[in-house]
Amino acid sequence: TSMFHSILLITLLYPLLLHRLQLIFPSEKITEAPRAWQDGVNASLELCTGYMIYDTVWGVFARNNFNYALLSTGDWCYVGHHIATSVCMVGCRVIGAGHIFTMLFMLFGELSNPFNSTVLIMERAMREGDCCAGYWIINGYRYAQISYAIIFFLCRVIIGLPLAMYTTYDVLLTKRGRKNVPLMTGVLWMLAVWGVTIGSIPWIKESFIMVQHFMQGQKMKGYLDHIEEL
Repeated sequence: TSMFHSILLITLLYPLLLHRLQLIFPSEKITEAPRAWQDGVNASLELCTGYMIYDTVWGVFARNNFNYALLSTGDWCYVGHHIATSVCMVGCRVIGAGHIFTMLFMLFGELSNPFNSTVLIMERAMREGDCCAGYWIINGYRYAQISYAIIFFLCRVIIGLPLAMYTTYDVLLTKRGRKNVPLMTGVLWMLAVWGVTIGSIPWIKESFIMVQHFMQGQKMKGYLDHIEEL
């Protein structure tokens, strides 16, 4: 479901953002856009918000039999990410502004997910043994990993960091931002944005190390370990 959600959301977001590419103002009011575009934006936000709720309940809590004591630090970070993104998505629907920055973060946050899902599927196949781990799975796993690492690093650091800085400036420090977004709402949004950005640091480091190892021809995390098990 994660891969399907990401692909569907990317398919929705790309043409919507492309249509407004010349007007990338994070604090823009949605009413400044054509009605059909507004409907597309609302649909994408509703889809993603619904998935965040589903993924939190079934992907984290139900998986641990709703026993919160079993949740790891990573699980709570996962839940925190979903709450932060939902706060932004619901907030921009309520005040009718901020949809641009929300959609941009949604797009660049989801771009790496199909690659990550592919890696996880291939890992599962290799654990199953000869029935599922053929030549293309074993030899393609390394390239699936490096594809995920590169896309993740680009989206979270090269694009994501400047985008977070620009969004903070536009929402909190410009006349347009202060007019369209209530101050406390803007502060709450930026806490969510920077919380998710800073919370991604462990995975950013991991992706950077994966790229380094690939370029140096070294063993990548988990790659040869799975092959040796077969």
